[in-house]
Formats: sequence, structure tokens, C-alpha cells
Amino acid sequence: MLVYYKGLRIVDAIDHALIGCCGAKLYSDPSRAVLPADFYASDLFRKRVRYVESRGIPWSVLSSRMHLWGASEKCYPWVDGKPYDTSLSELTSEGRRFWSLIVTQQIYVTIPPGSAIEIHAGEMYRQHLIPLLERLEYRVVVPTKGLGIGKQLQWYTQNTKTVVA
Repeated sequence: MLVYYKGLRIVDAIDHALIGCCGAKLYSDPSRAVLPADFYASDLFRKRVRYVESRGIPWSVLSSRMHLWGASEKCYPWVDGKPYDTSLSELTSEGRRFWSLIVTQQIYVTIPPGSAIEIHAGEMYRQHLIPLLERLEYRVVVPTKGLGIGKQLQWYTQNTKTVVA
């Protein structure tokens, strides 16, 4: 798959997608580990997942609490029996920079440098992360950059391939 931005060829194929977490979470049994797709509940998150999965792109979640959470990685995202309620917006710019360093280290050991990474997350997640990834020669694409949530929802609906079972 060729990826274009404003008519320019950016990358030949996306190697991995990063999807921002969301505030809406599903309550479940805190004694059981869950996958990220079974934990986050927002329409935007679910549309992002459907989009990348419809294209066969491996993905991970950018989580304010777990940092990088692999799509097939089971985790215990609960605090005191409830889903965690941590947001990057609660961190200072320096705190978000530190979060980005941790995520970059996790990416570096799981996704080879030079890979094309598509980010489906808000500015707060991307702000410090993209420059770090680009310094390590990752090729970063943000297909919904500059779009508000409503426009992003439309974009994902229009650009998600229909998967026939």
C-alpha cells in the first residue's frame, strides 16, 4: 500500500500503527487481564482499531498509564478495582516529555528503526514523541493531523476497508 500526504508519496507501507487511548473504559473483572481492544470504549478508539485492522497493520496503544500496550498483550489496567483514570493532560510538558521517552524506548526494542509508523492519537501524545521517533529514523505518518474529533470519526468511517470474512 502506498501512503500519500497532500499528493506526495510518504512511505510504501505502514509497518506499525500507534493508537491513542481514551477516557471511556469498559468495566470488567479486575482479577483478569484484558486486551486493549476489550478495555477502551470510545467510538473514536474503536474506529481507529477497525481502520488499522482492516488494513492488516499491527498496532499498539499509546496509554497514559501503560505507555506502549501491544494489541495482543494482556494487562491489568485497574487501580483499586476500577479502570485507571490517568490522562496525559494531567502531566506537565516535562512529564509528557518523560512519558514520550519511555514510549520511544519501548518502540525501539519492539519495532525496528526505519519502520513506517502511523500515529492515530491526539497532539498531546504526538508532541514530544514524533521528534524522538524521527531522530531514530522512524518514518512517521499522521493521517488525521489537524482534524477535530468529528472529522476524524468521518475520516475513519470513509477510509476503513470492508473486511469480508
